[in-house]
Amino acid sequence: MRRHRGSLGAPSSAEELPGSECRELPHEFGGRLTAIEGFAEMLVDGLGSISVESARQLAEVIARDAGRVRELLGGAVPSIPLDRKAWDDKLPVPDLALASPERPVSDRPTVLLVDDDHALRALVRFHLHGHGCNVRLAVDGEDALSSCHRTPPDVIVLDVNLPRLDGWEVMGRLKADQRLRHIPVILLTGRRATSDVVDGLARGAHDYLAKPFAPVELCARVEAALRVKRLTDELRRRNDVLGHESRTDWLTGLPNRRYVEERLSELTSAARRHHQSLAVVMLDIDDFKAVNDEFGHSAGDAVLKGVALSLRSMLRAHDMAGRWGGDEFAILLPFTDLKRSQAVAGRLRAAVAKAPIDLGGGRWHRVLVSVGCGAGVGTRVDAHVLVDTADQALYAAKRAGVHAVVPPAESMVGP
Repeated sequence: MRRHRGSLGAPSSAEELPGSECRELPHEFGGRLTAIEGFAEMLVDGLGSISVESARQLAEVIARDAGRVRELLGGAVPSIPLDRKAWDDKLPVPDLALASPERPVSDRPTVLLVDDDHALRALVRFHLHGHGCNVRLAVDGEDALSSCHRTPPDVIVLDVNLPRLDGWEVMGRLKADQRLRHIPVILLTGRRATSDVVDGLARGAHDYLAKPFAPVELCARVEAALRVKRLTDELRRRNDVLGHESRTDWLTGLPNRRYVEERLSELTSAARRHHQSLAVVMLDIDDFKAVNDEFGHSAGDAVLKGVALSLRSMLRAHDMAGRWGGDEFAILLPFTDLKRSQAVAGRLRAAVAKAPIDLGGGRWHRVLVSVGCGAGVGTRVDAHVLVDTADQALYAAKRAGVHAVVPPAESMVGP
């Protein structure tokens, strides 16, 4: 059985309240009516299926909230006296659940409910739980932000009028946080003016719900927010994949030339601004064409992958090795002068030479590479000059045949 809704709804304007004299409705009024209607509906719908104790507790909640509404409206009728201890968020809603969520607890979306109204929290938690959501509770703005930073929820239901930090401040901080800004926020408020709705949406809210409201409507809006979040999460995931693919060389897994050039531009700006050293090492595989001609292109691919693996294993975390094109690689060394870059180049050359590459079919190939370095410091750092200098040094080394010289390990200076 379901009773007709709307008999307890709030008047559409303050003028309809007896003796209100056009004053604005108290913020608490909408929450009280929502709780009364919601708990009354739970009680009516649950007749015959809930325990006597649960029904008694719900009746106490309804009576208490009805008394508070009388006070807010300035009525002379006192609240029904109750001698039971004050109830809280531990209202036994699980045994009142009228539907069993199909999703396992671990797969349910998480909703963070932020409201300082105990009755409203208990009511909304009950309905969201029945719609298959895990619900976390927060009683003020600071509590809400702490909860979000610990474990970001999927949706936030946020009251505007909160102690410590109000809903506007909480939402502003959420939208300023890269990790939290994409979480949909549904605002709850007692204000119904169009300007308030527009203001809330303009600040980044996903949706806006005025008190008093039907809990089933809130659940529907939460479900809509969850659908939007699932779509935006998938879109961001695909964009991340596309972004990674656009910056990565498909064969070696190293950054491609475009990304190396972007990073070199960033490092150049930083070096000039902070008067730091920056070096570029260009590395080229010797006799690479002969490998392709003699063993085939699959063997050439194996050589490129092997060299890339050696480079990746030898560099510092903030260095970058990328495929420049063909059989040529570029290595960016921030905070490194020319002498140290030459030592690093020697280490890289030696590491590649000491790691024969499996070409498949029981064939192994010892790879030799040539290197060239360019470096600068402060305002003398120029991306094009560094690359050109390193390129010229590389081809000079090839002409001189110095690629065959592997410096002894004891002569190498680390970066």
